[in-house]
Amino acid sequence: MKTKVKLQMNMSVVKLCFTVLVVASVVTMPGTGKPAYQWVEGKWELMLDPGPRLDPLCEKNPNGTVADPDNCSYYYMCFKGKRRARFACPWSLAFNPETEKCDYPGALGEGYDCRGVTPHPYCRSFGANVIVGHPGRCDVYFTCHLGHLFSRVQCGPGLLFNDYTLFCDSASQVDCGTRPRPEQLELP
Repeated sequence: MKTKVKLQMNMSVVKLCFTVLVVASVVTMPGTGKPAYQWVEGKWELMLDPGPRLDPLCEKNPNGTVADPDNCSYYYMCFKGKRRARFACPWSLAFNPETEKCDYPGALGEGYDCRGVTPHPYCRSFGANVIVGHPGRCDVYFTCHLGHLFSRVQCGPGLLFNDYTLFCDSASQVDCGTRPRPEQLELP
């Protein structure tokens, strides 16, 4: 990989650099103080700058997305090894570093430490792997895991969520209580 270095010098700077070069044998780039050329065995050699160091967070994916280590509801967009922007996942979702997309916290796998995700209001009072009917629709249910929404499932045509069997069932077998049936919903 070749790096072009452009030195901007006027005559007074050249004279000053020559005097300094006799002592130090190095020319620095104006304004940076970084070495540009060095006197080696009777000739000037270009000293290549290795460039800026990568942000440690972006080392694994310098041109992609990476999880925020302090809050899994957020992720960073890296470009050329630097953090460029911070994004938030939609409410109650977490950034999945394997798929590089926002996902249900329960889908992140066992042992994944997910800090900062706000529990879903329908799931916050439930423990691990709980199925609960949607409070506003009799044909929808949620799978909750440790207070977080894992999945939202809509029953097929003619089926409603049965609170007793925890499955979608024929409408004649389901007591929806105060939850409206699909035909009772006002659609836009």
